[in-house]
Amino acid sequence: MAVWISSIALGGAAGALLRWAIGHFISTQTSRPGWWATAIANAAGCLLIGLFAALPDLPEPLLVGGFCGALTTFSSLALDIAMLTMQGRYRLGACLALGSLTGGAGLVVAGLAMGGPL
Repeated sequence: MAVWISSIALGGAAGALLRWAIGHFISTQTSRPGWWATAIANAAGCLLIGLFAALPDLPEPLLVGGFCGALTTFSSLALDIAMLTMQGRYRLGACLALGSLTGGAGLVVAGLAMGGPL
């Protein structure tokens, strides 16, 4: 049990650091608004979780529960959508919501396909 918990914690720390790095890069190196970082982190996490789920013999607690769980940011996505809506940017908020959900599902499928037959 201790190894399982440690794996999740280690993966979570790595995923959280990558999420922070994506946000830091977007905010300091580009002129893109902050919601881009959320969209990129979620897209990467969806692709990776699909790939990890399809590949046998991977440490699932480390990669799926820990790393991808911390990398993807549903609460940040919800905040970004709410802020866009409160700013009156309804169309952009709806596109971000719909694109994140459908795009995320599509990327999970792509990751599963990359891992080979289930």
